[in-house]
Amino acid sequence: WTITVNAYNSSANAKARVRYRLATWLSTDAAGTVIKDWTSDTQAWGTTNPGTPLSITFAGGAATLTAGDALILDMEIESNTVVTGGNYTMAYVFGATAAGNLLMPTTLGFSKTTSTAGVSHGVYTYSGRHRASSTDENLAYIAANKHVECEDCHNPHAATAGIHALKTNAVSGTLTGVSGVAATWGTTTNWTTASSYSLGTATKEYEICFKCHSSANTNLATWNANWTDVARDFSPKNRSIHPVTVALNDASRTNAATPKPLAASQMVAAWNSVGTQTMYCSDCHGEGVATPAAQGPHGSAVAFLLKGPNTSWPNNSSGTLAKFSAMTGLFCLNCHATGTSSNGVHSKGDHSGAACVNCHLLVPHGSGMSRLLGDSDSANMPARLVYQGNKANIWISGFTKASSPTGYSKSNCSSATSGCTTHSGTMSENW
Repeated sequence: WTITVNAYNSSANAKARVRYRLATWLSTDAAGTVIKDWTSDTQAWGTTNPGTPLSITFAGGAATLTAGDALILDMEIESNTVVTGGNYTMAYVFGATAAGNLLMPTTLGFSKTTSTAGVSHGVYTYSGRHRASSTDENLAYIAANKHVECEDCHNPHAATAGIHALKTNAVSGTLTGVSGVAATWGTTTNWTTASSYSLGTATKEYEICFKCHSSANTNLATWNANWTDVARDFSPKNRSIHPVTVALNDASRTNAATPKPLAASQMVAAWNSVGTQTMYCSDCHGEGVATPAAQGPHGSAVAFLLKGPNTSWPNNSSGTLAKFSAMTGLFCLNCHATGTSSNGVHSKGDHSGAACVNCHLLVPHGSGMSRLLGDSDSANMPARLVYQGNKANIWISGFTKASSPTGYSKSNCSSATSGCTTHSGTMSENW
């Protein structure tokens, strides 16, 4: 370590010297590790302002700092060997002509602990790739230059205070002025991605996500082969979606059988404006703690960046596959009510012992079937969307939506899975 400081005493008789101490101060507002305890330097000071530029080099003990910790350098003036008594001026001097600083050792090490269970956008791995102008950072540039920097999701010149309100997908103050991709689904076909994209200023949160996570990014599969095309996942033309792009009763949802939304009684109070409400991607994905310092999908120790009081999926909090009879900690419970308000199918017969992912998709963004169900014998259903990537884990091979949550019978579902052989017949839906 090296301390650089200017100091002077009005007379050499004062014998002023630097006395210093270096320690850490914890983010909890408490004293940390002493790196170098109180030590007196022996260098003589000059007698005129701004004095003598002193360079004090010392070795200290080991210390580890975590995010939010600080280094505290304490400096005193020591004068305990005065040659002749008297009134003297002794001072440290700081200014344009009297630089003062603390230089860290060149061997200082930095490390980052990463949870193997978690995920982040990895902003710390990219620097200098973002282009401020959408003329420079167009879709071709994004696809050819994989990156995510703070400015890709936040505009420091246009952002205002305030996070988004529930039941809307409109950009919040913190996302104002950010570029995004508007999608057009110019087809009536079930389970088809957007037909065209337009880069501009985002008005919906999902448009920011579409820049990288949809087929607007022509290198989507190259960036990560496990990613899904969210423009297809959330297409209004799908038979079922979470309402990220449009509300479930929107006129564009021509392939969705009625009733399109769940009943209000099947949702928790905060999400019971069924049919008209929309949502953010980050209503599901975000920081994996109850009270994060920063809202949004920056990073988390929780798999899939899941957020909320319940973060377990597809397992329950006990680590076994979630099912209607064992749902503790299940992520879906953050929004979906259970018990008597749930779909009557879940508690019928052997269904309460079946895993959620035996009927529903592992990636429940949207589906070519109603109610985010899978279709085990459909070539159109991507295996990536089902548990373990194995279509055999989906037991359903056809479905007919009932008119109410309690209106289901065996004739609404077909399955060739052992144990479900009583479910057969011609269904109105296949993927």
